[in-house]
Amino acid sequence: MPLEYCKQLLQTDFMALSRFGALPGFIPLYIGMPVILKERNLSTDLKITNGSKGIIQHITMKQCSSYFTYAKAALIEFSDSSIECSNLPLGYFLAEPVSWTFVTMLINPDGTKIKKKITCHQLPIEPAFSLTSHGCQGQTINKVLADL
Repeated sequence: MPLEYCKQLLQTDFMALSRFGALPGFIPLYIGMPVILKERNLSTDLKITNGSKGIIQHITMKQCSSYFTYAKAALIEFSDSSIECSNLPLGYFLAEPVSWTFVTMLINPDGTKIKKKITCHQLPIEPAFSLTSHGCQGQTINKVLADL
């Protein structure tokens, strides 16, 4: 895919594609970042579900043929979980990309529009620096700051 298309896609608001349960188009990640697991319930008994809060402990990066660097996987600590994966500490889970497909319009260098089918491979997480009232339903939270 041409570099111009890649740049356009990185600036696209995929959250507007709510019908697909889309994830953010671009997420800057770092070690220690609070995140929320999105899109799947892996185990309700182990508290690894859609909306579970965790902290990124490690990120594996890779570079694609267009020289964009992306996260191939993230090791996330879910302190409330009793999940035990082989070779990982208690409560740690390896998040790997999920795939989803959609069709969008891109602009060629000459200004004409072109319809493209896009398949995204993305980590199923979102930043969790703050939560909406819907996002925190069902959670036990020790301290809450609310602007009433």
